[in-house]
Amino acid sequence: MNARDELAALAREAIYKPAASSLVTHDIADAILAAGYRKPRTITTAEELDALPVGSVVLRNGRAFQRFAPHRVNAFYEYKAWQCTDGGFVRSTKDGMSILPATVIHEADPS
Repeated sequence: MNARDELAALAREAIYKPAASSLVTHDIADAILAAGYRKPRTITTAEELDALPVGSVVLRNGRAFQRFAPHRVNAFYEYKAWQCTDGGFVRSTKDGMSILPATVIHEADPS
């Protein structure tokens, strides 16, 4: 089953489920959100980038970058590592502007 079929099944289930509510579109929206859909958002600041938990993925110019744990080189130098799926590394030393603006395509669970 592809993504379209899964969404169609969710919509069909929301439309035909026995419910007292006549707000079918709200039921469909609730079903889609419950299935995990989140609209991608664009981040433009280093603060937004730094706030993303480890494991999050952003898209910049067609390249996906995943956040790894901050790495401390020494007492004076720390960077947050973002690894690109094509094997390249981007290290956000101070402001993270090298991969901004970016679209958040997966926000990891912070726990």
